[in-house]
Amino acid sequence: MHSTDVHRISGLETWFALPGRTAPAPPRWKMFVVSAAGIYLLNVLLALAYGGSVAHWALPVRIAAVSVPVTALMTWLVMPRAARLLQSWLYAPDRRI
Repeated sequence: MHSTDVHRISGLETWFALPGRTAPAPPRWKMFVVSAAGIYLLNVLLALAYGGSVAHWALPVRIAAVSVPVTALMTWLVMPRAARLLQSWLYAPDRRI
């Protein structure tokens, strides 16, 4: 009989995967902090870039005009860089005794 280990991830852990790293994903609260900061900053930047030009657009279109670029930028630009920049904090061992 042969057994196989299965590791399931919820989704956001993949934003924090570092090349060549076999360690488990960071704690969810750390992923939340980094994700929330990135999403907040991107939303502020997009609001400044759009200005009031999207105010007259239909709500679903306005939401798409923000959520699609934020998701793309978080996935391919912000989170890979944030994971590398913050890896010593994200992957630090638990200090609880």
